[in-house]
Amino acid sequence: RSRAIELLRADVPLIIVQATLGQSSSDLTASLVEFSEDDTRRIMARTLEREARRTSSARNAFFGKIAAVRLGDIQAEVDMATLGGMRIFSVVTTRSIEDLGLRPGTPVTAEIKAPLVALVKSGEPYPASIENRLPGRVEEIRAGRVISEVTACLTDGTRMVSLITTESAERLALANGDAVQVLFSAFAVVLKVD
Repeated sequence: RSRAIELLRADVPLIIVQATLGQSSSDLTASLVEFSEDDTRRIMARTLEREARRTSSARNAFFGKIAAVRLGDIQAEVDMATLGGMRIFSVVTTRSIEDLGLRPGTPVTAEIKAPLVALVKSGEPYPASIENRLPGRVEEIRAGRVISEVTACLTDGTRMVSLITTESAERLALANGDAVQVLFSAFAVVLKVD
């Protein structure tokens, strides 16, 4: 019991401690430890600091854990639950599933490069084959001569950056505060395991 508490306080994922103890329910394991407000702030600060040191050129990132993996013969679809309660879908090779040890409960980071993120005003039709559709509001538009950078704030507070042509931004008539759908393909999502 003492070792389990040490592991949980060291930020070892609950599901790993549960498996180590051989407990059938994460509720049993979670009851071993409580965090004070100071502990909670310290753990969150350490987690946010670690996330800030990320080394990637991708502007958009979600943190969470694998909810489900659907294996195919060459590719697999991965369903990720973000810390903010959203679902992100990614398609990776079955070899990546094995190499990264991806299975339900695995903590992961999902990254999407800004040029692969599309925007549509809420209520407008959009391509049906795009798996990831997240609601948000336009927060900032930086218009360039050729490319514009649009930042949308999702309902969970996550900011997503989209790089679109300035012509497209003008055609969409986007303005700060507009409700939008942030769209990206499952093939655009890169998964990383820390």
